[in-house]
Amino acid sequence: MDRVLTALANGTRRELLRSIGSADATVSEMARKHPMSLAAVSKHLQVLERAGLIQRTRKGREFHFTARRDPLDEAMQLLEDLRTHWTNSLDELAKLVEEQEQNPKPSTRKKRKSQ
Repeated sequence: MDRVLTALANGTRRELLRSIGSADATVSEMARKHPMSLAAVSKHLQVLERAGLIQRTRKGREFHFTARRDPLDEAMQLLEDLRTHWTNSLDELAKLVEEQEQNPKPSTRKKRKSQ
C-alpha cells in the first residue's frame, strides 16, 4: 500500500496512469503525450509498475503498459475505512462536547489564593 500511495502522490504519475487507463500504451506514446523525455517517462512508469498499478507486456520489440485496477480498489477501501473511522470519531466527540455544554459539571480544581 505504501508504494501505491507514494506512486499516486506524484501528479505526473497520476496523469500517466489516467492516460494508460483509457487504453494500453507504449513508452514512446506516453512521451509524445507528455512534455518530458523518454527516460523520464520510463522512470515514472517503473514506479507505477513496482506499485502494481500498471502491467508491462512485450509485443514484438515494444513494451505495452496496461492499468491494473486492484491496487486502486485496495487504496480506495483503505481511504474509505479511514474516512469512516474519523467521521465516527468526530461525531462521538461532537456528542461529548454537546453533552458537556448541556450539563456542565462544577469545577473540581482548587482556586489559587491571591497574593
